[in-house]
Amino acid sequence: VLAVQSRFAQERGDAPAGLLYAAIRAGRQGVAENPDDAGAYLTLGLAYGALVGTTAERGWAAQFPQLMRLRQLQASAAFNRAVALNPRLARAHLELFHLYTSLNLLD
Repeated sequence: VLAVQSRFAQERGDAPAGLLYAAIRAGRQGVAENPDDAGAYLTLGLAYGALVGTTAERGWAAQFPQLMRLRQLQASAAFNRAVALNPRLARAHLELFHLYTSLNLLD
């Protein structure tokens, strides 16, 4: 029973995807209005990472590894842009560290 319950929770996700899609939309609007806003890029990266980590996409990514790779690339691009715009943005550096260590990219 616990295995089935765990699988169900894994496939269903912990958070509704709509909230994260709204965060992605807000981040994209922020970038469109001010392309030099590092905070908007940070928001985008966090939302892309959470989308595959806490929603039903977590279950889909197990079946479609390309989805996981896409979200990782989107998050990486957003975090790298945030760091390029504001090198003192510690949260973006930290998120890049976590992302790259999860990918075994230690250099």
